[in-house]
Amino acid sequence: MIRENILRHGLSAAAVVGAMLFIALLLAAAVEDLLQSKITTSVRANAQAHAFNWTDRFLSTTPSATSMIAEGAASEEDIRRISDPILLGGILHLQLFNKDGVPTFVTGNSDFDPSRAQTESALKVLEHKTPIVELFHMDHADHEELEELPEIANLDAHDAHDAHEAHDDHDRHESEEMPHAFAQAFLPAYSPSGELQGVIQVNVDVSHLMESLEMTFHQVGQYLIAGTLLIVLVPAAAFSFRAWQVMRANRQQLELNRFDHLTGVLNRNAISDVLDTHFGPGKDPAGLGILFIDVDNFKQVNDRFGHQCGDQILKHTAAALKANLPGDGHVVGRYGGDEFLVLCPQASMDDLRAVYSQMRASMRQPINCHGTAFVTSLSIGAYVAQSEDTKRCALHAADLAVYEAKRRGRDQAVEYEPELGEKATHFSCPDERTDGKTSLDPASGAPA
Repeated sequence: MIRENILRHGLSAAAVVGAMLFIALLLAAAVEDLLQSKITTSVRANAQAHAFNWTDRFLSTTPSATSMIAEGAASEEDIRRISDPILLGGILHLQLFNKDGVPTFVTGNSDFDPSRAQTESALKVLEHKTPIVELFHMDHADHEELEELPEIANLDAHDAHDAHEAHDDHDRHESEEMPHAFAQAFLPAYSPSGELQGVIQVNVDVSHLMESLEMTFHQVGQYLIAGTLLIVLVPAAAFSFRAWQVMRANRQQLELNRFDHLTGVLNRNAISDVLDTHFGPGKDPAGLGILFIDVDNFKQVNDRFGHQCGDQILKHTAAALKANLPGDGHVVGRYGGDEFLVLCPQASMDDLRAVYSQMRASMRQPINCHGTAFVTSLSIGAYVAQSEDTKRCALHAADLAVYEAKRRGRDQAVEYEPELGEKATHFSCPDERTDGKTSLDPASGAPA
């Protein structure tokens, strides 16, 4: 149950933290998109205002403006004026369409072929009498490919070709470098009397404005994203910390449930679980060394000198047993009041003999309790499990051996022999592995 709680809390914490981080990333992406949208809207509005101002100035200061729009006819002086970079004031390209949508004039080229998309845009302006402004972003690497902003992602190939045309037209001005961003504006052109004459298309340089806004909004975006992440991550961190506390408490409870509170070795349930891993279905327990250990005269010492001395003896015994475990996989557990169980996987009787000899030697060290020195001895029963053994049979064999050690006078180790089973003919050990067959001889009680 505790393990399940730890796993459940861990999965819940991971799910919540993951969800919060996902929300934070979504918010960050939303902030980035919002800022980009604001940049595009601001740049488009600025470009449209600039295009209108230039167009009004063009119509009011260019004597041949009306004939240029209607027929493409312009004086050399007017052509020179509108081609002057200073007078253009950020205008990269000029193209005129008459009131029928027919292109009549373009700066830098008297023999031009406008794209279908440009003509369609001009016709839309004539029909609805409203301007059209689109933004284009040039590739920073080589200025040969155009990247459209998200707000104009639906433009077709003709619009891209249109932007390329604007790039090619401006390349003819060899003294100028093509900006990385520009706005293409189609504006209705009216005569002084208010009559619609045609359409003026201008490409406006917006690169500097866009760079400035992108830099500013990028900094603002970073602050907003950092603030958003902070708002999300603080409760996520608090939740994770709380979940860690709960899991740590559960792990501590698990440890408390596995270990004997007094001695620190495995308790009876935990050592039984270890035994189950060796005797479970499909397992071969052969070679599992079992030492059943009993503290000699413990009850008398406990009754005479008190529980404090008794507890001290049990701690001393557990420490001596743990100190002499051969290595990983070997465990010791408190099986009862003064009974201990040592499990040594892949052991022979010679291996067990070396282990219990060291344990008995360690117990020769005296302990002091209330000014009285005690040297405690152990009665030990040793058994190495066989393939046909069950958990119950293997434990009983070790128990018979420790009982014999006590009968012989204590302070010694007895290794199980079949003859010991003959003294316990009342014992029957059904073998769960063989559908009721016994691993002890029915007559003698000895292992078969």
